[in-house]
Amino acid sequence: SDLALTATTFHQHRAPTTVSGSVVASLLTALPPRGHTVTDLGARMPSWHTTLGAIAHDASIRAAMFTGVPSTFKSFGFGNGWEQFVEYPPYGNDKATAPIDGAAAWMTEVLRQAPDARFLVIVHSRGGHPPWDISPKEMTQMPPTKYTGVIEPRRGAQQLASARKRKNKRDTLSEQDQERVRALEAAALAYEDRALGNLVSALKTAGIWDNTLFVLTGDVSAGAPSL
Repeated sequence: SDLALTATTFHQHRAPTTVSGSVVASLLTALPPRGHTVTDLGARMPSWHTTLGAIAHDASIRAAMFTGVPSTFKSFGFGNGWEQFVEYPPYGNDKATAPIDGAAAWMTEVLRQAPDARFLVIVHSRGGHPPWDISPKEMTQMPPTKYTGVIEPRRGAQQLASARKRKNKRDTLSEQDQERVRALEAAALAYEDRALGNLVSALKTAGIWDNTLFVLTGDVSAGAPSL
């Protein structure tokens, strides 16, 4: 909430596409989707494109990227030019907040070794997307009460993908299922919010917050909500 009160909000900001990897590619290359060619979920960013990471490296700036979204992993061409590149697969044991936590830890270590270091850090977090790191105890306290549906934290992505493919709308998620999905998403975003707060606190503790350009943006265009 402190960031929301003190930051500048760009109400007319628009993403160049609905493909999350393509949005990040545009942020890193300053090119539209047709320019960097990451135009669909299976596209790979060519190695010849100059990215912010490579520019920072050439300027003797410590550059790192931490991502928990598979479409921006090394296999899709996003690992070039960084001093440090860390990816956290959603099917692994790392929490959804791992990219944010990893960025905070890396910056803290860099500043411990070189207090005057300049650095560029890119974090691509999965936000409220499944799988969700929710414990069984937390699940019992989530709406709707006495939930008996099929939505599970670890298998949420597969279950939602399966529901989208069904042609008969009567076979899609029930109102209870949708309420549970929204509750899981809200809990995930709350965890992300706390991790983001820890990252800002780390910058303030290091005494560099006032000299930091901190940008928070989404990785997809806004559209009609769907489950």
